[in-house]
Amino acid sequence: MQVRLFNWLGREFVEIVEEGQDGLAADLATEQLFHRFETELLSHGLSLEDTVRIRVWGRDKSERTLATAARSKILTGQRKAASSSFISPRWFESAATAALELLAMKPT
Repeated sequence: MQVRLFNWLGREFVEIVEEGQDGLAADLATEQLFHRFETELLSHGLSLEDTVRIRVWGRDKSERTLATAARSKILTGQRKAASSSFISPRWFESAATAALELLAMKPT
């Protein structure tokens, strides 16, 4: 898990990037990543409700579709955020099928 804290335009942000666990289906890997991300956000006084952008990565189209469906189930209501999804086997450094990039903003 890569975590970066930074300030931009007078606001504080937390960026988290991680690939899913090798061998897990993309939907299960995505669910697991969101649980891990929520734990990390809590350590900074934030939650998934503070997410402003999420990027979903899949190794191929079917894995991206599974990961996107899992994201849609988790980021609902107050947790909604700008989102996008991509397919790129070259983005991965492991044999994972899905990955997430999350950007959260601390409230003023």
